[in-house]
Amino acid sequence: MEDWSGIDVQWEIAVKRERLRGAEAELRSLAGVPGPEALERVAVLSRKVTDLRALLRTLDAHRLRPSSDGRPYVDNQTDPVDSLRFLVEQAERYDLSRLHVTLVQVADIVPGPVDGHWRRPPAGLRSGLYSIVCAVDAGVTYPTPIMPDLGPPGSVDRRRERSCSRYVNDAEKAAVTVLSHELFHFQRHTRQVGWRNCERNANQFAWECVLRFREWRTAH
Repeated sequence: MEDWSGIDVQWEIAVKRERLRGAEAELRSLAGVPGPEALERVAVLSRKVTDLRALLRTLDAHRLRPSSDGRPYVDNQTDPVDSLRFLVEQAERYDLSRLHVTLVQVADIVPGPVDGHWRRPPAGLRSGLYSIVCAVDAGVTYPTPIMPDLGPPGSVDRRRERSCSRYVNDAEKAAVTVLSHELFHFQRHTRQVGWRNCERNANQFAWECVLRFREWRTAH
């Protein structure tokens, strides 16, 4: 197995795990503490914990080799299962062999109700995997706004972007939204889809996946 551009991955993982333990401990100590400063610190720590968990999964994923069947590696740590089944089936026409997908449920995502990251392989590791880590807020009450209503691909209407929201009514659709959003970035970076690689187009791609998911779940 190739090394990670000369970096000791095990050492890197150990350092990140120690930082994660420290952030989680401080987060627990702030539970129930009143005041705006405490709330602001909780928001910062929540984001740091999410980022560190994502990075740790990414480091683990980079040590894997591409799958032999063209499908992604999937690590589902949540209740939603249909969302991942749907996306894997829908993406069969693409090459996802270099993709590691993790879906988790956490509490109090800021700003919520979902969060996600995608990362490319480290420089110098040509056979390394891309990583997608997505989180769904376990404490959200549905239906909940999930993204702006952006209009058709390529359109520019800032009034719609500011004033309209699209809603999902369960955790499965929330998971489809964030997973397909990050999947778009991967597919665009690996030149498997068109459109410019930007947040607006990733959101539109995600919403089209949500609409297809509604039909797919009815049929299944």
